[in-house]
Amino acid sequence: MIRKHLYRSIEWKNPVVGINEMRRHYANYLKGMPNIKEYRNKLVTLRLVEEIDEVLNEIINSYAGYEFERTVIELPNYHEKCSGVRIHAILVSRLLSKPHIETTVQIASSITNGHEIDEHCSVTT
Repeated sequence: MIRKHLYRSIEWKNPVVGINEMRRHYANYLKGMPNIKEYRNKLVTLRLVEEIDEVLNEIINSYAGYEFERTVIELPNYHEKCSGVRIHAILVSRLLSKPHIETTVQIASSITNGHEIDEHCSVTT
């Protein structure tokens, strides 16, 4: 997943910006892996995609067969009274990495056939 994110970032922005912006994401991708600090430190200092690929391959080889601990995460339902449309629109807007309000309104509007969503998460006609 890291490699896919890296290549899309490079494709979308350019190699320099894509590689530099990926540096902030490595910690999240590698979180919870034992003895990963050395690899993470390498990843955030490299400037060439070929060097990053080598480190990612090292990580894959070093952790081959590693079993990740799986735990169930229970999330509170803060939006139990909200319509599914608004929740879906918020999730999509976060995935698209666009400004929250603008994207939510655009997506919600298209999903609800132009009806607006009020501050109480209800679709208004």
